[in-house]
Amino acid sequence: MLLSISWSDNEGGHRGRKGRPVSEAPTIRRLALDGSDGSAVAVFCGESHCAALSANGTLFTWGDSSDGKLGRAPVEAGLDVAYEPRPVRTFGATLHVRAVACGARHTLCLTSAGAVWAWGCGTFGALGLGPETIEEQPRPQPIPELHRDVLAIASGVYHSVALAPISLCERMPHTLICSQHAADPLAAGVEGKRADDSPAIWTWGWSRYGQLGDGSDGGHVFSPRPLPRRAVHPLSPTMREKDGSASPNLEGASGWSGPPPSLVASGAQHCLAVDTTGSLAAWGANEAGQLGLGDIAHRRTPTRINAAQGFGTSPIVAISCGRKRSIAQDANGDVFAWGALLESPVRSTSALTLIPAQLPSFERVRAVACSTSFIVAISEAGELIVLGGDGKTADRLSLPEGFGNCLSV
Repeated sequence: MLLSISWSDNEGGHRGRKGRPVSEAPTIRRLALDGSDGSAVAVFCGESHCAALSANGTLFTWGDSSDGKLGRAPVEAGLDVAYEPRPVRTFGATLHVRAVACGARHTLCLTSAGAVWAWGCGTFGALGLGPETIEEQPRPQPIPELHRDVLAIASGVYHSVALAPISLCERMPHTLICSQHAADPLAAGVEGKRADDSPAIWTWGWSRYGQLGDGSDGGHVFSPRPLPRRAVHPLSPTMREKDGSASPNLEGASGWSGPPPSLVASGAQHCLAVDTTGSLAAWGANEAGQLGLGDIAHRRTPTRINAAQGFGTSPIVAISCGRKRSIAQDANGDVFAWGALLESPVRSTSALTLIPAQLPSFERVRAVACSTSFIVAISEAGELIVLGGDGKTADRLSLPEGFGNCLSV
């Protein structure tokens, strides 16, 4: 069952219906996926467009079609908005999609074979299709470097992120990067797998604020490339867990250290990643404290957020990013948030949440997500919990029976 639950206006058509009402209270509506069995198993939202997957792996999109980010033409000629979910025909009946990342101006999808496709705005290399594709690409195109075994994808405004095996760089000309991986004993990472099967973080696009995590600041990367693995950076006195044990400090050298990454998420210009032990790292833009590191300095490489900066001892199992905020859910079902949690045109540092803070209204949740304006969760009792722009008042909505754990805003 796919439900559209909306508070905002419908200018971009992201509600999945025609018209532009402004709603103070949430509007709940079931969305039908025409041309499939009618059921949706996952939904994904960007700033002004959305995507959904049917049970048979068919991809549907709707909303603002500018930049070609829907991967299809609007239903009505001459309009820049598609008000109803319609299938993306490029994939046909044999190529099934299992995940989507809706960026601000481009879209990525991950197929059942583990290949990544991209479409939409290619400015600064956001699509990863090479320097020849820097403008609008209205039809999905495969990214050559990420042709198999990709685990996860995420996208921001002009950058993209993926989790994929190191071995994929065998098709790349970046022999130096690949040799750094092969020579690093930490690259083995996962017991029982070859070293080059260990997951790595791949990034591409614009790195104005360090969001590629490769140490660069302001350059463009037109094709995906992995962050090199490296030995654990020496600890600073502040990088200690609450129980006194050591926590690796990833800042200060290019690349990723420690256990292999298992989750990634992206905001407009910052990224989060979780490793296989449930520890969290962040990099990129930090003007609102969205990295959770206790300050507002940008980071050009992955930097660990440790327990002393707000988390407890339970591993992190889910992450999500808004434009200038971040959230995480731990194994106990508790939710932590940081960054610009209040909607205000003028913000001082005192109005920002610079380290992860537990949200008391979000306890024992099954799923979490955040956007520029909302933080939402599904509770164990089956309620939708919504934290709005005041950062304090949480609304609760009863969901229909049978509603799963898939959530996107």
